[in-house]
Amino acid sequence: MAQVGFALHFYLLHVTYLSFRDLFYWVFPPLVQAKLDEFKMYWNNHRVRSQKNKNMPSGHVPMNAFSNPSEFLGVQCKIPVPSEAVQVMRALAIEETGPREDWVGDDFRKIVDDAYLRLGSPALTLENAWEVFTALSDVIHTLS
Repeated sequence: MAQVGFALHFYLLHVTYLSFRDLFYWVFPPLVQAKLDEFKMYWNNHRVRSQKNKNMPSGHVPMNAFSNPSEFLGVQCKIPVPSEAVQVMRALAIEETGPREDWVGDDFRKIVDDAYLRLGSPALTLENAWEVFTALSDVIHTLS
């Protein structure tokens, strides 16, 4: 995200200020995750072009090949992972970084939610994220 580098360079984002850091986490991770989810859906459901001299499957949709590899002359290569192991890995990740909801404390969440309502709850997009961030920051500092 080049915009983050720009903001840091021109001192628009002061990560040492707790409210700026919390506001950054309130605004940006959900937007980035939504774009990642959107790309994942596109990529897993796009049609791979046909290549008749290719050894591997072509002319298919990746999700179909993953779900039914035998239809594409493939082999089921999924490795079953016990649900207990997944729970342990998730717990380790949460221990290391904290759950997503905890990136912003409850007290700050109430403040930013109020500020967001005062702004009229504008739709957040990657295109307007810095504008909303700045406007929220101004409202929060006015309320403080």
